[in-house]
Amino acid sequence: MQQQFDKSTFQGVFKIDNIDFTAGLININRKVNILYRYAERTINGDLKREILGVYYNYSLTFSQFWDMNQYDKLFSKLTEPKEFHTIYLPKNTGYYEFQGYVAGVEDVIEFSNASERIITGLKCDIISKQPTFRPLSK
Repeated sequence: MQQQFDKSTFQGVFKIDNIDFTAGLININRKVNILYRYAERTINGDLKREILGVYYNYSLTFSQFWDMNQYDKLFSKLTEPKEFHTIYLPKNTGYYEFQGYVAGVEDVIEFSNASERIITGLKCDIISKQPTFRPLSK
């Protein structure tokens, strides 16, 4: 789903299952993986491989959270026991919509005094269910 990018309303925004999570997102790291059905060397040293597809996977990093309700909403969604989510992530033009799952959620709870807590270091990985690109048919 390609849509026009509007910095004034979309900067720092991402969605999971059509729920906006705007607060705290400071970094999206995209990693491209090419997965193979097989990749092996012949006796002559030549590489034979069959590409399944090109996958875009993401790591998200958040700043500290002072609003615990907002944090709990996000953390609950990231750790929801659901096989796959619909993910919307911003890119240079528009945003990318895909099916994926959340993995590797981690955070740190810091105590500034006996009653005040802040959440820092929230990170997660989002792994694509299907390839972004598939090889052309032979």
